[in-house]
Amino acid sequence: MKLSRMFLVGFDGCTVKQGHWLRKALKTSPPAGVILFDRNVDGTVQNFTSPEQLKELTAELADVAAEPLLIAVDQEGGGVCRLKEQAGFLRTKTAAELGQQSPEISTLPAAEVMAAELAEYSINLNLGPVADVNLNPDNPIIARYERSFGASPIR
Repeated sequence: MKLSRMFLVGFDGCTVKQGHWLRKALKTSPPAGVILFDRNVDGTVQNFTSPEQLKELTAELADVAAEPLLIAVDQEGGGVCRLKEQAGFLRTKTAAELGQQSPEISTLPAAEVMAAELAEYSINLNLGPVADVNLNPDNPIIARYERSFGASPIR
């Protein structure tokens, strides 16, 4: 096994046209996969802008890759999602919203909808949800973005 097959890589661009470094890597030393983002930290577009363009990109990546490719996003729900409602994707609830109801009523159906949407865009790896317990309501990473299902590890 090549060392490259142990990595997920990110890249700038909404395509991997001829001459793009990733296009060559996907053919010669393919990584395990790629991770896609809608925006860079500075707010500029990184990989996709719409559902249609995302489908084109994931098809292109799979077509170019010499090996099966993981295509990943961080789609936790609520504010931590790369496929945003304002770009034409489905609205997702936060973990905190889902955690207020029983898993059978809220979490399982929401996960099924999210999984179906990701599959529609050929995304086969989701880096969410977060399994943190919200022990500190002032936590700027977990509590602020409602990334936890609740304050109890039992629930």
